[in-house]
Formats: sequence, structure tokens, C-alpha cells
Amino acid sequence: MYEAGGHKCENDCIYIKHYSALQLRQIARVDPIKSPISRALFGYTNPMQNPRKNTKRMDLVKIEGLSLQALIGVYEFERHAKQRVIVDLVMHTDFSKAGATDDVTYTIDYGKVAERLGELADKCEFKLLEALGAQMSDMIFKEFAPEKIELTLSKPDIIDNADNVAITLIRERKS
Repeated sequence: MYEAGGHKCENDCIYIKHYSALQLRQIARVDPIKSPISRALFGYTNPMQNPRKNTKRMDLVKIEGLSLQALIGVYEFERHAKQRVIVDLVMHTDFSKAGATDDVTYTIDYGKVAERLGELADKCEFKLLEALGAQMSDMIFKEFAPEKIELTLSKPDIIDNADNVAITLIRERKS
């Protein structure tokens, strides 16, 4: 038997249809941890500590298989001509306002991101994919401000008996 605010409940059951919403909230607040009304109304044991409150919304903007040309490589034979570099990018952001307003200014414009990645790859010379990835990562955070990125750079044509060679950078925005 459970009793709260003068209301009795047996076997964790209570007939809530006889109470107003205000009465139910008052009953639940008497003992929010044990109250079956709290569990029924809020789906958790303590309505004062809602685990869903203050959670950050995280949506994803993806660019997959973006083919770029870059002068990149450690070995001499790699430094004579540009090579194909494939970019896969995941940008974590909140685009709920963009979804509500249908306005691109409230999200990350993936077309502009792809354009800037292409410009960076075309103009720079690097020995390592890691260095190119670091430059791309810095540019993405400065110009597009995502919360987090996952950036994979691949050189699929560099090793004859391998399908692909790749690195992945995972970075979060500094607070």
C-alpha cells in the first residue's frame, strides 16, 4: 500500500481518471521518488530531475564520397602530380531552427563546405593526410561552427593491393 497526500494506492496502481491534472501534480510532488503517479505521468521516478531536460539536440549534416584532387604524399613519386583524395564528413549541429523556418542560414550549408574543402585541397601541399585533415578541420570549425566533426580522408589509389588507405579525425568545438 502506498499513500501520498491522503490518496491511497495498492499494488502501484491508482485510478488517475478521477483527479484533475493539478491534483495529480500535487500528489506526485509529495514523494516524487516513490510515487506511481510520477512514473505514470513523467516516465521517470523524479519529475524534479527530468533526464530529458537540458539535453543538447544533435543533428547530423553529412558529405560522403567527395572526390578532391590534392598534391599530397611523403614519397617522391607522390609529389609529381595531384592525387585523388576522398572526403567523408559528418558535422554535428542543431538544425531544428532550420527545419522550422526552412532557412539555410540556420544550418550548415553543405554546398559551401564542399566548395571550401575543394579550394583548400587544391591550393595546399601536404606530405600527410593528417596535416590536410587538421587544416580542413580548423577551417570547418572557423567558418561553419559545428559542435563536432568526424572527418575521414582516403587515398584509394595509393597502394596497389589495398582497396583504400584512410585516416579519421574526430574533433569537438572548444568551449
